[in-house]
Amino acid sequence: MTIYILNLLIILFWYFIFSYKKNDTKINLFFIIVGIQLILLGGLRGVSVGTDTITYSMEYDFFRAYRIVQYSRLEYGYIALMSVLSYLNADFMWLLLATSAIIIFFVFIGIKNISPNAFLSVYLFVSMYLYYYSFNVIRQCMAVAISFFAYKYILNRNIIKYILCILLAVQFHTTALIMLPIYFIFVLTKKNIMFIFLIICYFLFIFINPFIDFVLTLIPKYISYFDGEMMETFVGMRYILVYGLIVLFGAFIIRRYDVDKKFILEFMFICIAFILNTLTLFGFSMFTRLAWYFTIYSIVFIPNCLSRIDNKYIKKLVLILIILITFMYHYYFLSVNYHRIII
Repeated sequence: MTIYILNLLIILFWYFIFSYKKNDTKINLFFIIVGIQLILLGGLRGVSVGTDTITYSMEYDFFRAYRIVQYSRLEYGYIALMSVLSYLNADFMWLLLATSAIIIFFVFIGIKNISPNAFLSVYLFVSMYLYYYSFNVIRQCMAVAISFFAYKYILNRNIIKYILCILLAVQFHTTALIMLPIYFIFVLTKKNIMFIFLIICYFLFIFINPFIDFVLTLIPKYISYFDGEMMETFVGMRYILVYGLIVLFGAFIIRRYDVDKKFILEFMFICIAFILNTLTLFGFSMFTRLAWYFTIYSIVFIPNCLSRIDNKYIKKLVLILIILITFMYHYYFLSVNYHRIII
């Protein structure tokens, strides 16, 4: 536990050092230093650190020995990555380093592209426990990171690059397909994105069971994710509380200040994360996985909300509260060993 607390404190130290009279050079240096720090922390961990790490280790060792995959659900991108490393006769540590580097690279580039406060976004990435997902569901975390990076192509209205990025993400986890319609919601909706969002939510709640059946016919390998035994009510309640508060924060900013279409889209992402995690309380544990494609945007949405506050004293106070609350949030979930990252 100490190493994770120390890691976050060091990030805070770099935060205050480099954010003073910030410029592009300081931002880039901050990304490089913290990026290396996080890659090494995740890449040099033991196989007992993380819920699924041992499974990934066994799969890779089996692949190195027989050059075939043990589990048919593995996507081609991840198999290709294992193929390259096994050809180089690299052990499992190098696979962890490689996957950690991919995740950090795409998340950090995404932050640099769209966040109004890159320093705060990186801090939130760790303090809100999002970074630790990569200690478990490695393949999906790579897909989430690539999808997050692709967000700039929605804003730039570059459909070709966006689709290519999502197809790349799908090569690591099929669930990334959920992000394909987002481009069209943003680009084709000229007026009220939230109105379209509410319509989607209405039909999602009304037709939830047929929708699940349809998804499972397309991707039957994920049927185990709907097993009630996988559901953790505590996790669902945690996300409902946390993202419910972020939704309220965003709603206050929308009501109090002028916002643009980008802000509304990110607010919609947070609302989707809130709704998907609410559905987990009904036994649909798969929705927790799908929500990760949207919860990642909290690390840019919170700084975006903060940037709208015009009173500099209130802004500083809110910033301090955000740092303190998320630090305590981070400490608490370390104390209960969520994701089993403490041995």
